[in-house]
Amino acid sequence: MYSNNELIRLISDDELCEYLDKNKKHIKYIFEAFSQYIVSTDKEYLYNKAYIDSYIITFWDHINSLMEKYNILEKSIPKIMDELKMNKKEFVLVIDESLMYKNDKITINESISSKIYFKDCMTIEIKCIDNDDRERLLIARKIKLPKDSIALNKDLRDLLRDTQKKSGDK
Repeated sequence: MYSNNELIRLISDDELCEYLDKNKKHIKYIFEAFSQYIVSTDKEYLYNKAYIDSYIITFWDHINSLMEKYNILEKSIPKIMDELKMNKKEFVLVIDESLMYKNDKITINESISSKIYFKDCMTIEIKCIDNDDRERLLIARKIKLPKDSIALNKDLRDLLRDTQKKSGDK
């Protein structure tokens, strides 16, 4: 159900992200050329290349948002969970219905809505995994993304503490 390895590779590679950010204009032309190529070479391919322009800006905004939130998951969440002595195998974190942190691994949902991303905040769902491997929603909260990582870590720590209390994990 969860994959999208190319998106994970894209948002987790700092060097690639920096390159893409510096070369947005050129990459837009590459997208447009590729789109035109597909339409021109395969007459059976039912694709409207006019859509590409409307998706490029959304794509960049979404990728930038995912990159920022990936970094939060990668750097902050494992440390906070360790600090709170939470059993990582019992919890799943989902950010903006796109990124998922489960068993120390970050994945991207196969189906991503371009409408579910926020630049200045993120929605975090924390689910508990029951004995029969079913996920049960414990808590969902929207968190503002402060410029200060200390404030963000405090918000995340408070959220995970609330989750612990709700799940009965002390």
